[in-house]
Amino acid sequence: GVETADTLGWVVRKGIVPTTQYAFQYYIGDGGPAYIPKPKLTPIQAVELILASGGVPVLAHPGLTGSDHIIDELVEHGLRGLEAFHPMHDERQTRRYLEIVEKKGLIITGGSDFHGATKPDIRIGSVTVGYESVERLREEAKRVWNSSRKIAFVFDRTYG
Repeated sequence: GVETADTLGWVVRKGIVPTTQYAFQYYIGDGGPAYIPKPKLTPIQAVELILASGGVPVLAHPGLTGSDHIIDELVEHGLRGLEAFHPMHDERQTRRYLEIVEKKGLIITGGSDFHGATKPDIRIGSVTVGYESVERLREEAKRVWNSSRKIAFVFDRTYG
């Protein structure tokens, strides 16, 4: 998909704005004429919404977000997977997340966190997981999809 960085790169190349920082400061940043506030979800609300829409909630790169303290609570609300393998996780973090996955019965996930030009030093596919993780995600997706609640209920509770 097209990301903000892609659009900003195009706008700079066309000479519409001198830099991406300029675009953020004067157009799309907080209070700018093209700023659109995003709805804020708590991590628990996000897990509930993902489940209600038939998805499999996975906590991405916990070692970068400092979210270890909420893993137990997220599991209680339906978290199904944890990203143990990430290029910025050190060996200690990876071992810790693999232990949590094992203890909590979660699905191991991981990836390179490739974002194109915004992260030029990260190559797609540089971090992978075993095929058994893919199979577990597929199985869980079928199970969640077949038992998902009405999305309107969670959406209404979240935003209503």
